Amino acid sequence: MAWQYEPQTFPLEWDEAGRVTEAFTPDFYLPEEDLYIELTTKQQRLITEKHRKIRKLQALHPDVRIKLLRRQDYLALARRFGWRPPEP
Repeated sequence: MAWQYEPQTFPLEWDEAGRVTEAFTPDFYLPEEDLYIELTTKQQRLITEKHRKIRKLQALHPDVRIKLLRRQDYLALARRFGWRPPEP
């Protein structure tokens, strides 16, 4: 399956002069699925911020399909495809 890393940045907010003040760049794009993937394995507060940006992105660009994958999702996919994380 083809994929692209951070292929597009979506402006989310602009100032009075029309300059972008907030933007969001999803981690991956899967062209065959027409789906953006945002991967986060960080702290809960960062996940909350990403959810906020994704909601804003979807409000401004309702045609854009995006999915947020958390650490658990990532590890489940990795196991499904045979990858085992190194032991600590």
